[in-house]
Amino acid sequence: EDPEVVEGINSLEIGDRTTLAAMVRFPRGPRDDVPADGPYPTVINMSGYDPANPYSSPPELQLADALGYATVGVNVRGKGCSGGSLSFFEGSMIADGYDVVEAIAAQDWVAHDHVGMVGISYPGITQLFVASTQPPHLAGIAPMSVIDEAYAGIGYPGGIFNSGFAAEWTTRVSDSAEAYSQDYVIQQIDEGDETCDANQGQRSQNLDLVRGLQAEPYYQAERLAPVSPASLVDRIEVPVFLTGQWQDEQTSGHFANMLQRFTGTDQLHVRLTNGPHGDGLTLPNLQVLTEFLDLYVAERIPEIPPAARLGAAPAIDAIFGTGVPLGPDRFAGYSSFEQALADFEADDPFTVIFENGAATDNPGGPGGTTEATFTSWPPPEAEPTTWFFQPDGTLGPDEPAVADGEDGSVVEYAQDPDQGQQRTLSEENQTDEENFSAQPDYRWPSPQQGEVATWLTPPLEDDLVVVGSARADVFVASSAPDTDLEVTLTEVTPDGREVYIQSGWMRASHRALDEEASTDLHPVPLHTEDAAEPLPEGEFVSMPVDIFPFAHIFRAGSQLRLYIDTPGGNRTRWAFDTLDAAGESNLVASSSDFPSSLTVGVVTGVDVPAERPACHALRAQPCRRYQAVENVPGG
Repeated sequence: EDPEVVEGINSLEIGDRTTLAAMVRFPRGPRDDVPADGPYPTVINMSGYDPANPYSSPPELQLADALGYATVGVNVRGKGCSGGSLSFFEGSMIADGYDVVEAIAAQDWVAHDHVGMVGISYPGITQLFVASTQPPHLAGIAPMSVIDEAYAGIGYPGGIFNSGFAAEWTTRVSDSAEAYSQDYVIQQIDEGDETCDANQGQRSQNLDLVRGLQAEPYYQAERLAPVSPASLVDRIEVPVFLTGQWQDEQTSGHFANMLQRFTGTDQLHVRLTNGPHGDGLTLPNLQVLTEFLDLYVAERIPEIPPAARLGAAPAIDAIFGTGVPLGPDRFAGYSSFEQALADFEADDPFTVIFENGAATDNPGGPGGTTEATFTSWPPPEAEPTTWFFQPDGTLGPDEPAVADGEDGSVVEYAQDPDQGQQRTLSEENQTDEENFSAQPDYRWPSPQQGEVATWLTPPLEDDLVVVGSARADVFVASSAPDTDLEVTLTEVTPDGREVYIQSGWMRASHRALDEEASTDLHPVPLHTEDAAEPLPEGEFVSMPVDIFPFAHIFRAGSQLRLYIDTPGGNRTRWAFDTLDAAGESNLVASSSDFPSSLTVGVVTGVDVPAERPACHALRAQPCRRYQAVENVPGG
């Protein structure tokens, strides 16, 4: 028998008799077509944060309330007032999600006998797992700013431990899951919540999540695949609205590599852009999210109520800085829900928003200058285009003609053992408020001679638009048996500015590829212990570096720069537990024997605005004065 769930805080007993804290709020400002006493269209936010906190509500649920939705915030087991022990996306948590969806959908105050799920980051990832279990009464999910792989996407990019955000976030979530560690839990208990009090006694069962993250530096499919959304999103059959940012300082742009795996649903609506972690919540995205929820959960013609429209811009501007306003309701004037749904479903599934941050008079405020849509992912229009490293420090279309060791065909740079912990925001600025603002206080110093190997295209004769993953095949020799590489792409503009685009990382011993999964644009390392191999002494070997997905417009006259150095210094919140490389150096070849190269996906047909974005306008893409660096010849 389904439990009764009422407005306010609930202890929801599921499956194995664990109780989950669930905070239910009925809409306070319902639309004209939503009865004051229900039933209400309903959405769930479920995570290891605190969506069941009765004294505050996540922004996604505040938005849903303003749109006339009932909202349900559920703490996963082991967190807040919920019972059980905390682990990340384990089987019991996923089963809990199935039970929660079905229990809520059965309530008489829920419209249409079905619910949706919403959430950014942790609750976004949770949705992917829950939807993969195919709850019968789940109408759609709206995950934002998610991961695809626990290992390569965030925990060990390139096989290098992310001692920055990955470790720090895990520590923060673990600490907040300790008994009586949160003010609202104590307040609930003080007000007589005996179930919450009793559940605190189970906190000793929580796993040591930080130790688990660091326990194994190699990929183990049996342990990591079950907690990686990419391994199960093909089981999702309900409509999906998903947003993500290439330079996401928390979960990263690696998520885009799983988009091609959403094969179980015929309604996938994805919006992709440059920017930080929070940009799933910018006004352009929220407008499409409103359309998605209204069509699939509320089953009505989409509309943003006047009160919500009035309050949205100030609330969002306070977080991100002034950006583009909400547009007019797309479906205003429609009299047929069926026609609105059909027109929405006729859209191409993938929308790429370019130059987010450059569309307003407030440089860095959210909003893109142009868009392109694609029918599948990776974009079938993306033509692999290769530039080869040249001995003179340029990138060119032809393989270098000189033999190894001649005329500057080998470049040497020193490893910096301290760079792995350097970030582009100072410690006091490592906040969401700073990362999401229009003008973060970046510190992004230019690379120094002797610590970097760098190549630069000639000024481009025509506009160039690059979309998707990129691949650097770098021939490297090292003085050490193992080494860590970071490959970074930037744009150098004719007026002498340099804009960050994207990076990729690789530990040399992890260079073996899954050849079946790899493509010309996306190398997929195995990262297994069996495949690990030290560098041969004194020999060049090919290092296929996966540059995380991105989308960028290079206007005619700009140059694309590639440089290689020690990982670190290009991200606001990531840091790298690099190898102890004091006194070590690497050699990079650009010869006929060892033709290092960069391959990117070039698309045509994108409407390119004439005006270049101002320096610091592109969200999450630092800008600096370009400083030329001479490569140091290697022996």
